[in-house]
Amino acid sequence: MSTVSVFGGIRYGIGLIVYYVALTFITALLVGGGAFLVESGGEMAAIGAVLWFVGAVVFFAGLVGLLYKVIADGVKTGLEAAR
Repeated sequence: MSTVSVFGGIRYGIGLIVYYVALTFITALLVGGGAFLVESGGEMAAIGAVLWFVGAVVFFAGLVGLLYKVIADGVKTGLEAAR
């Protein structure tokens, strides 16, 4: 019934995990750097707040993009199997 092999599914899953880990690492740097600048106070606090916000937006956009990719790949696989 399914056209996805076990190894293909594992390879796809590992690719998603690598993407998620990279996304988490990059956004952790942005949010962590922003939080550090906010805590330092002064005029750098505003830059830190912007950096924190950018990190949060990038993280949520990355999650939505990941969800979109999973759905699109599932639809593509289903359409190819129906042919």
